[in-house]
Amino acid sequence: MKYETFPSGGYIIDDVPEELRPIILKSILLARQRNDSFNKRLAGHLKSQYNLQDLIANPKFDGYISELVSNLIQNWDTPYRISVESFSKNISLSLSQLWVNFQKKGEFNPVHTHSGVFTFVIWVQVPYLIENEEKLYVTSFDGKSQSGSFHFHTINCMGNQETVRLPVDKKWEWKIVVFPARLPHSVNPFFSSDGERISVSGNIQINNDPSAKITKVYEIDV
Repeated sequence: MKYETFPSGGYIIDDVPEELRPIILKSILLARQRNDSFNKRLAGHLKSQYNLQDLIANPKFDGYISELVSNLIQNWDTPYRISVESFSKNISLSLSQLWVNFQKKGEFNPVHTHSGVFTFVIWVQVPYLIENEEKLYVTSFDGKSQSGSFHFHTINCMGNQETVRLPVDKKWEWKIVVFPARLPHSVNPFFSSDGERISVSGNIQINNDPSAKITKVYEIDV
């Protein structure tokens, strides 16, 4: 597990455990068969985005996400506590939404944020390498290809916007990134492959209902 920081927070990168991968793949297959479109709830310029709600009920998956969220809060405690809009005793966080994206050549996600408190992305399949993207387009001014990259958009200490680039390609398969839901981020299109980039995303929200039968992720005493 790797913890990365911004000037006012951070995010976690981890490798999805081997035992969870068949569970996620099975859920993705079922979601595509059901054809339960999630497009109207998402910002992406993608034709194929499907509801993956059944995966929330899997205790192994839920437990893994719980562990990562707890680590993120504990590593950067204060800003993420005060980002919660309303406090009460024993606030807990729980998975609220899950979906899968099937991204094709030329499709993209514009700059956007998510609902809830935290969110995550798992790259299941990435059909290209950055070096092949660089053969199609001249690299940017910093010498790095922007095609296919995942970007965080932050404000630095000078009040200027900065972009944190994750060079997502085939080497990023089965990596997960967990970060604050209100952190702006975007996904650039890729062009060197006719395959699909398959990713799973989900949101974690506040659970204030003591009768709700949802696994508690992290309790906050105030």
